[in-house]
Amino acid sequence: MPRRLRKATPKNIARFDRWLVDAVQSDFEEFLAATPKELGALSLELLRKMKARVDKRLAAEPDKNVFNPADPHDMRLSNWEKVSERLGAQINFRSGKSAKAGEESKPNARADGGPGNREAVLRRILKNKGLSVNDWAMQAGVDFHTANAYLNGKTKPYESTIAKLAKPLGLEAKDMPT
Repeated sequence: MPRRLRKATPKNIARFDRWLVDAVQSDFEEFLAATPKELGALSLELLRKMKARVDKRLAAEPDKNVFNPADPHDMRLSNWEKVSERLGAQINFRSGKSAKAGEESKPNARADGGPGNREAVLRRILKNKGLSVNDWAMQAGVDFHTANAYLNGKTKPYESTIAKLAKPLGLEAKDMPT
């Protein structure tokens, strides 16, 4: 994330916008690993404007039929989604909202927080790959109910199961939504 961002000035918003386009994978990983204290140094108004920029860029992207994790553009979109989620969580925390309150307005989101996002991300990937949940489970070598429960946020499978579920999607286990 660009250094020296604190307030929501037009210059800082433009800096963040350039960072979104120019950032490499390690930059996104560093941002996503930022502590609440580091993000807490940013004004709430700046966080909201940053999230609006990311969301605007995501909305401008056409839906693709195939998600390719080897395609840098597809990975950039995936990173933008993660940045948007992280900013949203920080905004909710800073404005005193619970994760539950922040998720209520999102389609496909569950009332208990993160797993709703898991479903939205995985459904997008499944759609892009042309896979049904049953096809995904069969290719992963797991029971349909295991894949479906993970998709819907009802379970947190073992790491070995997550690795199996990731393989047909072309992802690593560490890249699977939690």
